Amino acid sequence: MHIERLKYIYEVSVTNSISIASQNLHVTQSAVSQAISSVEEELGIKIFNRDRQGTNLTFEGKQLIETIKELLQNYQKLIEQSVSLQNEPSGILKIATIPGHMATILKTFSNFKKEHPNMSLSVVEKGSKDIVEGVIKQKYDFGFIQFRNYLMDDIKKIPSGVIMTSPIHICASKSSRLALKNSVTINELKDENFVLYNDDYFKSLSEYLKDLTMNVLFVTDNLEVIRGAVIEDLAITFDTRISLKNEASILNGQTVSIPLVNVEPSTIPIGWVRSKTLASPVLYDKFLNLLKLELERLENNML
Repeated sequence: MHIERLKYIYEVSVTNSISIASQNLHVTQSAVSQAISSVEEELGIKIFNRDRQGTNLTFEGKQLIETIKELLQNYQKLIEQSVSLQNEPSGILKIATIPGHMATILKTFSNFKKEHPNMSLSVVEKGSKDIVEGVIKQKYDFGFIQFRNYLMDDIKKIPSGVIMTSPIHICASKSSRLALKNSVTINELKDENFVLYNDDYFKSLSEYLKDLTMNVLFVTDNLEVIRGAVIEDLAITFDTRISLKNEASILNGQTVSIPLVNVEPSTIPIGWVRSKTLASPVLYDKFLNLLKLELERLENNML
């Protein structure tokens, strides 16, 4: 059964006239009549009664016409979806993010993929310095970073923007002597051991914690090792409040996030950088807008 024949039948049911239907469809009356006869023969049901008053649906025809209407509507949806898929961009978003935000990036991409189902994601965790260098060298298309003074000369070479600033927190074991505190100061950290993400992060902290001589237990790129050291109360670490929002050990109660107070500056700018030579900058604009919404949702959940 051809879909065009069903279109003819539906148009006749609306106009109650083969001649008017043929005009609307830009076909001959003979073509419409043949379509009706063919479908009636195939179904074994008389769909229309034809008399001087016009062409009207039979009782059986009235039962069938709603199904025909639904079929035509679904067919139109199929055509529209096919056209949309043909025009839908495909490819890979190459993204690098600072530690602590992988869940945020994945949630953002999940929302992004609802609108762009043909897109895939390649994402890695790196320090801000490595991300900026990677974007400049076009290793990554988009980076989510902490803005640091010592990085600004390189950041100025590529498109960038600050999304928000987030307070500095420490992450400590639930067994730590600091665990029950509502906030901590620099002076209260002088006897603590620290584990840090990497040398880049250690360098960036020196911008903020000039009055603190840190007893660094070790520096590593392995987040699991850092997490384990903090859980076992071997050391504490630093991050921003929003980065620690999705930290698994905090969510399951093994560690706690505590604000660091009486330090200037007390917040760290967080934002994005991207390549100058993006093939589809509009797609990354959409991803960025969704990322801002996800960060806003996280921030509001903290208040």
